[in-house]
Amino acid sequence: MEKIFQEITGRIEDHLIWSDELKAKINKFALDPILSLKKKADSEGFNLQIASAFRSFSRQEDIWNKKMKGVKPIHDHFNRLLDPKDLTPKELVFAILKWSAIPGTSRHHWGTDFDYFDGNALSGDYKIQLIPEEYLEGGIFNPLYLWLKDNASEFGFYFPYNEERGGVCPEPWHLSYFPQAKLYQNRFSLDFYLENLKNSPIEGKEILFKEAALIFKKYILNTSPFNSIS
Repeated sequence: MEKIFQEITGRIEDHLIWSDELKAKINKFALDPILSLKKKADSEGFNLQIASAFRSFSRQEDIWNKKMKGVKPIHDHFNRLLDPKDLTPKELVFAILKWSAIPGTSRHHWGTDFDYFDGNALSGDYKIQLIPEEYLEGGIFNPLYLWLKDNASEFGFYFPYNEERGGVCPEPWHLSYFPQAKLYQNRFSLDFYLENLKNSPIEGKEILFKEAALIFKKYILNTSPFNSIS
């Protein structure tokens, strides 16, 4: 397999650097920008921290397969809990795709994308959930989200799932370093998608192959533009 294929699909980590400050593995081209963004955010009274940065293929595979098997919870578009027994295999796959990427297709494989939170907003033993209610109006992380909407693009960051586009549900907690992420997204072809499946012990492969063109268009390429911050 080509090195770029392994990099994009989370099978190697050559493109990453460990950051003690962020306590995460970061893409080497995104490290200075995210540290600069954090510095400015922190100077404004926030404490920009990362809940999830790089995620390996094997980690994403574990998440996906456990959802397919009903071991991990699955939610609908409105974040309501679903019972896998009520869904056909195809319905199950598309329900999972609303919130979780197929192993090998996650933007977290690239080290350019981050699920963030405001450490200063936490109190007691509060457990971060990464749900819209935490980031939208009235949520504990809403002030940082609003600040990032106004300031993140200065450092090259944007929200790839900032709006409802008929694919992945909006994720106001998901930041992406556009310059490097765009390069990866441009290289991620339908052939990459198919090759990834061939080399993956993923649950639901038959459906993922059969619906490949739709999934690729609707759930992989279908992201918000860089200037979409409203």
